[in-house]
Amino acid sequence: MKISKNVIAGAIKLLKGVEMKSANYGLLYSNGELKARSENMGVKMKLGIQDKDMFIIPPKALTMIENMPGGDIEITCKGTELTVAQGKIRSTFETMDAVLFPEVPEVEHNAEFRIDGFTFIAAVKKVAYAAAQSESRKPILRSIYIDIRRGKADFVATDSWRVATYTADVEGEDFNIAIPRDAALKACEMIAEDTELVIYKSDRAAELVTDRFTIYTQLQSGEYLDYKKVLQGIGGHEVKVKRHEIEAALKRVSVIIPAATKAGNVTPCKCRFTNTELKLGATGNGSDYTESLEIYGAADVKIGFNTNYLIDAVKALSDATIFIKVSTPTAPIRIRDSISSAVVLPVRLYGE
Repeated sequence: MKISKNVIAGAIKLLKGVEMKSANYGLLYSNGELKARSENMGVKMKLGIQDKDMFIIPPKALTMIENMPGGDIEITCKGTELTVAQGKIRSTFETMDAVLFPEVPEVEHNAEFRIDGFTFIAAVKKVAYAAAQSESRKPILRSIYIDIRRGKADFVATDSWRVATYTADVEGEDFNIAIPRDAALKACEMIAEDTELVIYKSDRAAELVTDRFTIYTQLQSGEYLDYKKVLQGIGGHEVKVKRHEIEAALKRVSVIIPAATKAGNVTPCKCRFTNTELKLGATGNGSDYTESLEIYGAADVKIGFNTNYLIDAVKALSDATIFIKVSTPTAPIRIRDSISSAVVLPVRLYGE
C-alpha cells in the first residue's frame, strides 16, 4: 500500500480510542479501507486508494507512521512481518494474520433516518453533557436517545438529575434509538459537517453511514425516561434572562463554591427569583458571593442548585435570551431557548 503520510496519519488520529480493552490489535487495512474495532463499536474508513492488500497495522507501527515526515509512505506485509518505508527510513514490525482481526459486524436495516452532519454534531453536543458517564449507572442512561416523529427528531440525554433535549429536522420513518454516548461523540469527531448521515437500526445495533465512514455500534437496551411527560410536568412562572449574563455570573459563583466531597455532596448555588431580579449567592472556603441579574417576568422563589449543572445547561443554549420556568423550592426548573431545553433538579437549602 502506498499512501500519503498526512492521509494515513489523519485516519489513525480519528480512529484512536476504538480498540479492544482486552487486547489492542491495532488497525486492519483491507481493500482500501482502514478498520477499527472495540467491544461495542467498529469503524470502517475509506482511504481513497484501490490497493487490494489486507494486513494488520500493530500499535507500534501506527505510532511510527504518525511520526514519519511528510510525503508518501509504503506499507507492505509478508506473513507476519509488516514493513513501513519512506526514502531512507525503513522499519519492520511483528504483526498477526489479518484473519484474526475482529470483524466489524453488518447491521440489518430494519429502520433508518437521514440527517445532515452539521445538525447531528450540534444535536449530540448540545445534550451529551446530561448523559450519565459512570459505569455504575444503568446503561440506558449512558446513551443519547433519539426519538423520531413526523420529520422531527428529539435528541435526549439524562443522568436522572437533569434532562437535556434538542429538536432537529430529519428524513425517515418514525422510531427511536438509544446510541451509547461515547459512540455518538466519536461519530461527531469523524463525520464532516457538510455530509449526509444515514442511521440504520436493527434490534440490537446501529450503523451510522456517510460517504467515507461506516460506524457500527451496539445499542443500549431498556426503557427510557418519558422525557415528554417530564417537560410537560414543569409548572410555575417563566422568566427571561440574558444568556451571556447568567452564564458569566454562574462561572463567578463556581469560583466560590468548594468542590464536591467524595460522598458527592455539593454546596448549592442559591437562586432567589423576585419580580425584577435573579439574586445569586454562594458561600464556601471562607468566601461569600452575591450578584443580581435583571429578569423579565414575575416569580417569587428561593431555590438551590448544583452550579455545574446550571452552567452546563446554559452553555448548551444558543439564543441571546433564554427562559427559566420555576415554581417551588423543591421542584425542578426548565431552562430553554427556541430549540433546546434542560430540566434540572434542585438541591435542598438547609437552614434557609
